[in-house]
Amino acid sequence: MPSSTQPRDWPQFIASRQATRIDPLLASGPIWESILAAGLGRHQEAIERIEQALRIEPDNPMALFAKTQVLGLNQQVGEAAALLPSLEAHPSLGRLRPEWLGFVRDLIAFLNGSADAGTRLESAATGQAPFPRWEFATCCVAGILARGGAAEAAS
Repeated sequence: MPSSTQPRDWPQFIASRQATRIDPLLASGPIWESILAAGLGRHQEAIERIEQALRIEPDNPMALFAKTQVLGLNQQVGEAAALLPSLEAHPSLGRLRPEWLGFVRDLIAFLNGSADAGTRLESAATGQAPFPRWEFATCCVAGILARGGAAEAAS
């Protein structure tokens, strides 16, 4: 019997997997599974799920945004930074909030050692500098700040 701590047992994973079975060409299921898995520290599973979403829709801005976060959480900063050019056009096309692009730029800058970017990430994640759907976009910040040596900001 599977452990109750395995993400596939969680209702969110079960619902998402069922949605993917019903419509295997829908990219949102694997995107959500990736975000959930990343939040649980299951980075390899998160990467596999986000790759599935990108096979369905290679230019999906939410999948690219999520992949950038997952790679950052997995300390693959160079690979995360390499995704920035693929996100650049989406705000002007109305496919990604400009604030989200700024957030992911700050994420990569922080992972590359920028204390200023860390301060901006903390402000965004605590609602001091809110933007549309900031709660969703910043869900990984505490873990990233803690890994980057800003443990007091992560708490």
